[in-house]
Amino acid sequence: MRVKIQLDHVSMSEDGDYFQVHFGAAHDGDGPYVLIQRQFEDADGGLCYLETHDQDYIGHFKVVRATLDRHRFSLELRRQKFSKVEVTFKTDEPNYIEVSRILRIMIPCLAVVVSNREDR
Repeated sequence: MRVKIQLDHVSMSEDGDYFQVHFGAAHDGDGPYVLIQRQFEDADGGLCYLETHDQDYIGHFKVVRATLDRHRFSLELRRQKFSKVEVTFKTDEPNYIEVSRILRIMIPCLAVVVSNREDR
């Protein structure tokens, strides 16, 4: 099954060996969101922490496949149910470049689609 979420904003942060990307509504509140984090301080077996407003999508998961383009991020998680998450978002070019950089660090298998071609 695939969950699709449309959000207005994406932000990212890094602090030493800790990386995070947050997709959310432009306003603060209790609306839908997707948060993905990864730390490299300790061996983590390649797992990313995923959290969403939906309780079925919270935990540490292995990312099997991930794709990013200018307005969409999708990932397939190694788990039994609800294994695909797709987020559409809006952002400006400088922010998109930084989001792409952070996601490439967190998810080595990430395929970034640039002008109808993939850049791995």
